[in-house]
Amino acid sequence: RRVLFRSVRVTQEEGRLVIELHIAVSYGLNISTAARSISHRVKDEVEQATGLKVARVVVSVDDVVA
Repeated sequence: RRVLFRSVRVTQEEGRLVIELHIAVSYGLNISTAARSISHRVKDEVEQATGLKVARVVVSVDDVVA
C-alpha cells in the first residue's frame, strides 16, 4: 500500500512552521490512520532535523488510487 505526496507547502506562523501536505493513498489503506501517522512523523522528523518548532501538520487526502 502506498502514499504519494502530491504537494507540500510550508509557511510560518508566530515563529513556528505550518506544514500542509496533499497526498494520494492506495485504495484499502485506512485514511485516518495514515494521515495521523504521517502528521506525527513529519512533525518529529522536521523538528529533529532542523531544530525548528512545528505548530501543526495538515494532511489532506486529495485522491484514492487503485
